[in-house]
Amino acid sequence: MKKEGFIFMETIAVLIVVVLSLTLVLSSYSLYTRKIKEKKYYDNAKDVYLLYTISKMGTTSTNNYTRFTSSFWANKDNCSIYMDSFLGDCSTLFSDTNLVNFGVINDVTEVTKGISTGLYDNGVIDYLKTVKVCDDEIVSTCNEKIRYLLGVFYRDKKYYYASLRIG
Repeated sequence: MKKEGFIFMETIAVLIVVVLSLTLVLSSYSLYTRKIKEKKYYDNAKDVYLLYTISKMGTTSTNNYTRFTSSFWANKDNCSIYMDSFLGDCSTLFSDTNLVNFGVINDVTEVTKGISTGLYDNGVIDYLKTVKVCDDEIVSTCNEKIRYLLGVFYRDKKYYYASLRIG
């Protein structure tokens, strides 16, 4: 009796089971690590409160960041274009608060689908994939897009993201 064919088929079956098991473990692990990243680096209470405080500095009920009808994305070098009417010297604010970027995002789907290429880095795009896009029940026919005030902070060699819903 020759059993080489049986042993070969048994080996193939065991390899298939091992590959499927590893695939399931890997997908669970990536979901787990993504959730940990969201909890650790996204919307920390102190970042959200700091972003809220920055958004109220030098503004009034009629003259504030919600008046921008188009999205803007400011950093330490170009913040004077958008923020000097509220703050005066905004580069000091960026240095003192570990703020890297600050801006208004009018259309989250435009950013996450890559239509606004080059302006936002991958960390911002990953963060925006976790926020609510639309107030409508059916997102594909979104009429009520949610606008966000977004801040990116850099502390301890890590980036932290926070947003506030505006408008």
